[in-house]
Amino acid sequence: MFPSHHFPKSGELREHFAQFGHVRKCTVPFDKETGFHRGMGWIQFSSSEELQNALQQDSHVIDGVKLHVQAQRPKILQGDQTSDEEKDF
Repeated sequence: MFPSHHFPKSGELREHFAQFGHVRKCTVPFDKETGFHRGMGWIQFSSSEELQNALQQDSHVIDGVKLHVQAQRPKILQGDQTSDEEKDF
């Protein structure tokens, strides 16, 4: 999701994307200097099917703000690195 001056709060994002499946995590970061939303957010679904449900919708609009929604690219681990984190969808 990309910048907007009126970016939805995490509760609004969670509520909107819950129609596509179980939202495990919803994060909307703030700029520490300004205290405003940074204009982006992350949604973590419980399954890749739920992610695909959200991606199939042509547009996502919350309170008049159109969101640019895309799947996060997987992190590439180098060498012997491993990740203990849950898989993000």
